[in-house]
Amino acid sequence: MDRSTLVSFDIEAGNQIVEALDRSGLRPNVALWAVLEEYGDARLILASRRFPQRSLHKADEDLLLALRHEQVDFHQLPTILVYKMADKFIQALRDTFAGTQSVRGMRLGSQSFGGRYLEEGYVYRID
Repeated sequence: MDRSTLVSFDIEAGNQIVEALDRSGLRPNVALWAVLEEYGDARLILASRRFPQRSLHKADEDLLLALRHEQVDFHQLPTILVYKMADKFIQALRDTFAGTQSVRGMRLGSQSFGGRYLEEGYVYRID
């Protein structure tokens, strides 16, 4: 399987999305690029207490509305995965980095969190 390599363009695109969500009030508690074993390519992973937790479909709608309102270019959107805060992957990330002062810019890889194998990752926020 080919592994995706995160490049500065991806990191900047993710940063713009996280900043847009912060401005919109949908501040993500967890935001990172991740190459997960089940997908094989980089996905922007987002989880927020402010996303609807009962319906990921509704969370996706809210996310897209917020990005549209913040005038994020939809032609430039990467693949985004929204997770519930109660997801085992999200909980394991939060538990692992709970006492860490700053995770921004941290590179992760070759680790499992909550039963998901993370091949490679770049962290914006885990709180």
